[in-house]
Amino acid sequence: MIFFLHKLISNHIIFNVLIIVCVNGLVNAQSLPNGWQLEYVHGPSQVGIVETIAVDLNRDGLLDVVSASIDDGQVRTYINLSDLQFEQTIISEDVLGAYRLTATDLNADGQTDFLLPSIESHEVIALIADDQAQPHGYRKQIVASNVQLPTDAQAGDFNGDGLMDVVSISFQSGRLMLHQQNSTGNFTSTVLSSSPQSPRKIVIADFNNDQLADILVASSGDDSVRLFTNNGHSVFSEILISDQLTGVRYIDVCRTPGSLLPGFVAGVTDANQVMLFTNHGNNTFSGSVIDADLPGADVVHCVNIDQDPESELISVSRLYDSIYIQELSGPQNKRLIANQRDGYITATVADLKNNGRPVVLTQAYFENRNLIYTLDTNPREYVIWAQFPDGADYLEAGDIDGDGDTDLVYSAFRDDKVYWAEKKHNGYQIHTIYDAVDGPQSVKLVDIDEDGDLDVFTAGAWDDRFYFHQNQGGGEFKTFVVTDSANNPARVAVMDVNGDLKPDVLTTSSLDDSLRWYDVNGVQFIEHLIDDQLDGALALRADDINGDGLSDILVGSYFGDTISAFYNQGNGQFSRQELATNKVKPRTVMSEDVDNDGDTDIVFNASYDRKIWLLENSNGTYQEHMIHERSESASDLTLVDINSDGLLDVVGVSDQNGLIYISQQRSDSGFNSDVLTEVPFGVRAIISLPKTHTNSPQFALASNKNNSIMVMSQSDLIFKSGFE
Repeated sequence: MIFFLHKLISNHIIFNVLIIVCVNGLVNAQSLPNGWQLEYVHGPSQVGIVETIAVDLNRDGLLDVVSASIDDGQVRTYINLSDLQFEQTIISEDVLGAYRLTATDLNADGQTDFLLPSIESHEVIALIADDQAQPHGYRKQIVASNVQLPTDAQAGDFNGDGLMDVVSISFQSGRLMLHQQNSTGNFTSTVLSSSPQSPRKIVIADFNNDQLADILVASSGDDSVRLFTNNGHSVFSEILISDQLTGVRYIDVCRTPGSLLPGFVAGVTDANQVMLFTNHGNNTFSGSVIDADLPGADVVHCVNIDQDPESELISVSRLYDSIYIQELSGPQNKRLIANQRDGYITATVADLKNNGRPVVLTQAYFENRNLIYTLDTNPREYVIWAQFPDGADYLEAGDIDGDGDTDLVYSAFRDDKVYWAEKKHNGYQIHTIYDAVDGPQSVKLVDIDEDGDLDVFTAGAWDDRFYFHQNQGGGEFKTFVVTDSANNPARVAVMDVNGDLKPDVLTTSSLDDSLRWYDVNGVQFIEHLIDDQLDGALALRADDINGDGLSDILVGSYFGDTISAFYNQGNGQFSRQELATNKVKPRTVMSEDVDNDGDTDIVFNASYDRKIWLLENSNGTYQEHMIHERSESASDLTLVDINSDGLLDVVGVSDQNGLIYISQQRSDSGFNSDVLTEVPFGVRAIISLPKTHTNSPQFALASNKNNSIMVMSQSDLIFKSGFE
């Protein structure tokens, strides 16, 4: 599925942008396999938005925004509250592979339904508005199955019986199909044509003014646009308009000035052109180039923005990731509307303020956002909804506000923010700790100033800074810079390095290969180098691993593929020992008495080896044991006695898929591994939370795929029946 989509839309470059206008969302909780429950704390985003349209769903006179996303199968609506403020709700989470989105009224009940072709299930899917349908008020109906890679589906009454029918195209099979609706609401499918090769787009209009809906199809495989004129009674005549439109991907109805019949515009992708076709009647058309310089010409629409006699052209350059507007008469007044985002797939125009001043409605596929651009001389961007931690990467738990419960602190790598989620009786309330960390990739919670409030440290990968966010009480923070000369700051830990009985700060930096410690004096930090020969210093842990009463340091070298111990000699002096080598790209290192023999063992992941390892401590020497090997990267792990048998177990996650594995420790200190459950997307980070009052396990997860922070829990009854 992803290969096909990338084939259609090409690759892009990520830009940093300003986020504006966010309104709270509605995605909350869902059931997972094996009895687990997933609660969304923050987020998620839609993942891979492919089409965004405007429709007045609640019939309040304001156009709302609806979008479909291919990778998570979601259709969401953003209810227009006026003045470009939106409130998010869910229409469906069950249309994986959704490729296009069309609004229609399939059952003539006056409510808006939706058509979506799915290139994952090879189905044409209808979402029928139904107040009784659970959970979101829309009933899913399969209009047609076995439509191989359907790239479009549109509705129209093609046989004049008053019922809406559907036409679809199969990219793989090269077919145009008619799905006729009967009085019971079911559909019967027939093939209208097998002529189109790799068809991309359908347009429905009455092209010959006979009061019957005709069909226009653009096909990139044979560079063609074909007209299927409706002769009545579901009989169509096929007319080739052109087969010289190299790689044509998109068409839209367009009326030229003075013409009584609709023509169309075409995005001629491989020729980097936009062509306008004028309808002369008798099914004859003439074409002219109206933009000869639109690299990767894709989506094109005729719109009337300024209410003058001539329409304007909105166009998308697939190669330049840009949106333009110009007069239909030619590109002499062509101007750029947007190019700062990554992955403009479609673009349309809508009067969202209902003030006669339309705006451009689009999306950033790779940034999981719906966007608005004004059509001023200097267009302004508005994000329709962005209540999610973009690039959620790392998290820790603690009581930030001192109210006795467990809050969450986490970093959002792509939106440069550090958040804390305040635990409430019925969920979480989101707060921003700091919004100007360039690429925050980790956080650390500790009461560094020993005032009774947990403070936060952050590593900013791109600005070479470690930050200290001092808790002022009640979850309010004041931010200070620890250093601005670290090269790709990675992790933070805390220990008493110099024996003054006060906590000091440890850091790793990946691009200068360094391990450093900072003597803390209020908000001043005095830097000391421990080692700068740790190739890609990343994973960091402070613990007394040799039992001498002094905290030692464990470091995972991401590029050096090693786990190193730094034994504390006192007075800030350390001796280094490599404990494990050739463990490709370790990201997490933990230390606990895993085998209950009274000493400290080490557990770590070799993320690219897809393995989790145990270093069993035996009087200061370490024996390697592989705990688990999975088929995808092992991005993070946590240790927890999940079944309360007195033995620590290992829970591992991957950012490549949503499978969460449990490696349960046996009484002989070996491990049995199995799938614990599965979440919708890959997980970047996992931590164990305190067990519930019923002694049930809980975990907090961060996903940089669907940009979310989640809490996963399971009831005692289900857990024990599944594992005992």
